[in-house]
Amino acid sequence: MRVAIMQPYFLPYIGYFQLIKRADIFVLADEYQFTKKGWINRNRAILNKRVETFTLAVSSEGDCISEKKLYSWEDRKSLFRKIKQSYVDAPNSQTINARLEDFLVSEEAYLFPLIEKSITSICDLLAIDTQILRLSTLDNNKELKGIDRVQDIVKNLGADTYLNPEGGRDIYKTNEFNCNGLELEFLEHKPKPYPQLISGFIDRLSIIDFLYMHGNLEDLQVHLDSYQTIKPIE
Repeated sequence: MRVAIMQPYFLPYIGYFQLIKRADIFVLADEYQFTKKGWINRNRAILNKRVETFTLAVSSEGDCISEKKLYSWEDRKSLFRKIKQSYVDAPNSQTINARLEDFLVSEEAYLFPLIEKSITSICDLLAIDTQILRLSTLDNNKELKGIDRVQDIVKNLGADTYLNPEGGRDIYKTNEFNCNGLELEFLEHKPKPYPQLISGFIDRLSIIDFLYMHGNLEDLQVHLDSYQTIKPIE
């Protein structure tokens, strides 16, 4: 059984959802430290005919992700209007507008529940049925750090494999997992170009760019399955 553990990201790129699909259990690390100018509350999409970064404004109080409050409802409503207008001519605009409005223009006061709702909503749209859990609800040793905590979480969930994005290959080593009775697996995203609202193809934009441009579930699955898994040998 595979477990993946990731920070919750706001409308992340398709590779994040490939990781969720590949895992048997996906853990949202709501107890991790909030990082400024990272991807927890930001992403990129084609807005006003060019690639722009969009942000969920948050308060300065609180250190971990679960403590962060959203700045204002008006800020989120303005962001929704901007996205909606930018993708007005996209083939799947009606469906995706309804999804976005449901969680983005909600009365939610905190960052993490909004991101959690957005991830589960998109997983539903993509027919991903992986079990998604909050780290804060799990039985694990919170005194542990780094790889030791990761392994503790995986073991407590009864899994035998830790699944991580390819970017973690410099951090996690196979022998460190094998000596504790665990396997290590990396997921490598394989970009599959699709029509966008501007010329050329730009990979790793927010999942909303992909969803706005695709309305066929079969087509969605072809792109969602465009990855490979690697078990490094050391």
